[in-house]
Amino acid sequence: MKSIDPDHSNDLGPYFDDLEVGQIIKPAPPITVGSGEMAIYQAICGDPMAVFLSKSITQEVTGQTKQLVNPGLVMNISIGQSTAATQRVIANLFYKNVAIQRFVQKNETLQTVVKVRGLSDLRQRSDRPARGLVLLGIETICLDSGETVVDYE
Repeated sequence: MKSIDPDHSNDLGPYFDDLEVGQIIKPAPPITVGSGEMAIYQAICGDPMAVFLSKSITQEVTGQTKQLVNPGLVMNISIGQSTAATQRVIANLFYKNVAIQRFVQKNETLQTVVKVRGLSDLRQRSDRPARGLVLLGIETICLDSGETVVDYE
């Protein structure tokens, strides 16, 4: 099975012809979600959900002692970590079957794995290069617990 390495400085990611069903794209570096990431997300998005803004409200609502990370930030991290497979893409990207498995707590470390689940050649036309469709499976895992945090295509 081929391996695509996003760490090569002149490697912009795979072309369609480089991919095989079942192939795993080399993961981007893991990220620990701390106060800085949470503050930037809040500043940009204006997070209105109190349970993600206050440790005391989180504890009152959930009984947990650690502050929770907004699932929107988790999705942004996951999508960002999946871009090693899409740097050469000319397409509309969309996400389906998004399943958030559990909340992420502040200071947990996330890693995203991207796997090729399907390939389909598109009809060739004389006015453009050959193209194809790729279905990617994206799973973000909490490295601290080994649990899946979010899974989608």
